Amino acid sequence: RPSAPRWGTKRRALPVQRRKKELVLEEVLRRIPRRREYPEVDLNAFIEVVFDDYCTVRREWIMGGYMTRAAHVYRLAERGQAVVNA
Repeated sequence: RPSAPRWGTKRRALPVQRRKKELVLEEVLRRIPRRREYPEVDLNAFIEVVFDDYCTVRREWIMGGYMTRAAHVYRLAERGQAVVNA
């Protein structure tokens, strides 16, 4: 199993390999504060602490089924809930 990335510095890009990318996305998801809803502006601020490209992270969370989005508000999907509750 691939190891989780080191978090000493701000990351610039997601890994290319699918499993490594999932590990990074899941770790970032675990690090954001627990809320029922995340306004896009707040979510950007949380992601930006560890990742330069917060737009790509948000997009990958949606495409990967970790979050849903409606009217610029994000919510954890079933897969995202499983990650943060693990």
